[in-house]
Amino acid sequence: MHAPTPSLFCRVPGHFHIEARSDHHNLNPVLSNLSHVVNHLSFGKSLLKNEQKRVDAIPEAYFSPAARSPLDDREYVNTGLHQAFHHFLKVVSTTIEFGATHTKRSAKDVVTYQLTEASQLMEFAEDEVPDARFSYDISPMAVGIVRKTKKWYEFLTSVCALIGGTFTVMGIFSGFLGTIFKAKQI
Repeated sequence: MHAPTPSLFCRVPGHFHIEARSDHHNLNPVLSNLSHVVNHLSFGKSLLKNEQKRVDAIPEAYFSPAARSPLDDREYVNTGLHQAFHHFLKVVSTTIEFGATHTKRSAKDVVTYQLTEASQLMEFAEDEVPDARFSYDISPMAVGIVRKTKKWYEFLTSVCALIGGTFTVMGIFSGFLGTIFKAKQI
């Protein structure tokens, strides 16, 4: 199940719920069991194969693919009568830039959404019909991940700077030790 794609200007929280209800049957709300399995829940469009490969290449410290749909393949079992789980989701827009410049975005860039979730088992009054509720809040903050590569000459300059800095520090240290030992010999 894909939840609606939040637009860039629509940051309104919302919810959807699952409830036992029928126009043709008489249901006893006290005996309703809303145990459920979430096979898939995510926000935004599904990633194409080439986009998914690029996203999977990002180290997990920067972007966790599991954060796109943390409820996937999880079971929520009610142990008692007249209970249901309520799920609270925080949705954060994430833009992953591959080859973008400071002035314009690249066609390779990927816009996706990461979620944090908390689930709670709720008790209902006997006259209420239990419902499994999914509440989401779109964060006003966004995450931007930019992959920057160094040109070969920038890398070479960095290596030379590292070697030169090490040589300079060792020279200063050697001169300092030489001054101390000469002072002791006098």
